[in-house]
Amino acid sequence: GQALANAELHSILARMIYEFDFSVEDEGYPEGSLVFTPVGLRMKATRAKLTMDDNSSITQCWQGWADEERKFGLEMQQPYSKFVLNGQKSIESRAYPLPEALIDAKIEILQSEKGLDGVSSVPDRVTLNKSRDDNSSTPSPLKRIGWVTFAKCIQYTTREEFEADREKHLVDPNSGYGWNDERPMYGWVVGSYHKQDVVDVDKGSVDAVAVRRMRSLFDIITT
Repeated sequence: GQALANAELHSILARMIYEFDFSVEDEGYPEGSLVFTPVGLRMKATRAKLTMDDNSSITQCWQGWADEERKFGLEMQQPYSKFVLNGQKSIESRAYPLPEALIDAKIEILQSEKGLDGVSSVPDRVTLNKSRDDNSSTPSPLKRIGWVTFAKCIQYTTREEFEADREKHLVDPNSGYGWNDERPMYGWVVGSYHKQDVVDVDKGSVDAVAVRRMRSLFDIITT
């Protein structure tokens, strides 16, 4: 509906402004008494040269993270998603920090099937079924299985630090999630969590849509 259209519009505009540099080649001329219309305006767009650090800092500063009206979800592959909800996994390791505004915020766990380590097989826009019924005629690639809060975000600076917390993050050092000298590594420290069998959604809604905002973090929009 309208909420989804507005969210996608804001997302697309922000991405265009971020990924491209715009220059005016022809200013055209103004027309219209009520609404300003630059007739004949011509702009040139060239793709901006960005680094991974640029992408991380821009997305981290997105004001939407602090919007209390928004609901967010974190994509997690099996079995790690269940390890968080049964208390086995007390640190979620990621190659990027948790946005500061999401510290202590309730984040839904969106479970995806086991796949390649560190590679999402989920589209950037996903319809979430109202319940976790695996027999749905159109099952979603993401299942809403509970929620988690993260009390703080720490950064590991050495392999030794990271592997010392192995019993907390449960990462096999030989897996694709293990330490890599070429990338930063962060630990999202679990605060509280709750496992649920049926997801509560707004009355009258059939589904919700998850829109990827940053890496594995999704904006959950009721349709």
